Amino acid sequence: MTSVLGSPLWSRQSEIVDDVFRHRRIAVKTGHSVGKTYLAARATLAWFYLFPGNAKVITTAPTWSQVSKLLWAEIGAVWAKLPPQMGGTLLGTELRGARDHFAIGLSTDSAERFQGHHSPNLLVILDEAPGVRAEIWEAAESLRAGGNATILALGNPTTPSGPFYDAFTSARSLWACRTISAFDSPNLAGLDVEQLLNLPDEELDRNEYPTLTSRRWVRERATEWGVGSSLWQARVLGEFPEDGDDSLIPLRLVTAAAERSVEVDADATWQAGIDVAGPGADETVLCVRHGGRVVLLKAWQHSDPRGDILAALAPYQTRA
Repeated sequence: MTSVLGSPLWSRQSEIVDDVFRHRRIAVKTGHSVGKTYLAARATLAWFYLFPGNAKVITTAPTWSQVSKLLWAEIGAVWAKLPPQMGGTLLGTELRGARDHFAIGLSTDSAERFQGHHSPNLLVILDEAPGVRAEIWEAAESLRAGGNATILALGNPTTPSGPFYDAFTSARSLWACRTISAFDSPNLAGLDVEQLLNLPDEELDRNEYPTLTSRRWVRERATEWGVGSSLWQARVLGEFPEDGDDSLIPLRLVTAAAERSVEVDADATWQAGIDVAGPGADETVLCVRHGGRVVLLKAWQHSDPRGDILAALAPYQTRA
């Protein structure tokens, strides 16, 4: 990214750029002002220039103002500094190369706008993704059906529901998921909450990256919102709020468990557990684990899945 665009990236941004070129679906939940739009703009330009002649980039956000005045304003600012020999013509929210080589910003008032944009190298960027309507997510996903498409979804995890939430929960196996907390950013790297709260006042304005989340802003949020509040979780830590009355296990613990590498001893205990559904739309769920590692997780919606459960347990009958 730096060699192509002359734009420096800090460590977590670099990881996400690598993900864009290695995975087909990338979901990134972040705290406030950690460089999300900066990253999306540069990912757009890097994709456009690294696949000359046959690349398309489609970007969107919940509102046209967010598309044109935030993301594409940032794209335009970077593009204006590029050497002329890199080519391309910028027209508002569209960067044109050859006939089938372009990047474009689309509004979300019509899912039909997203149809037909197939390409050997297609990147779809959903900025402020939690606010993008479900039908736009579906339209973006449809582009993957007949071509080679990558989806990058970024946003503050303010709502524990919808397609963005699903990417980190029920559909997690289909996504490369990243979380960026304010405490991951260069201005707060190496600090925890207690250390930040005890910093002398003059230390609060020492920020290596003035445009990223500042130490003072985070400490003020700790005072105003409270550490552990829903706003703190979403806007500072980049975690979905844990305020659901029926939540048994916080999402952050599920996420940490999914990312943790577990070494299992051959003699570790095998166990199977079943959560039997009651009336309504609940699912009956079966989980088999070997030591600390989950080896099977299945769910059934119909009212009497006993035969399915027995069949799923058969390979573990002598072990669990």
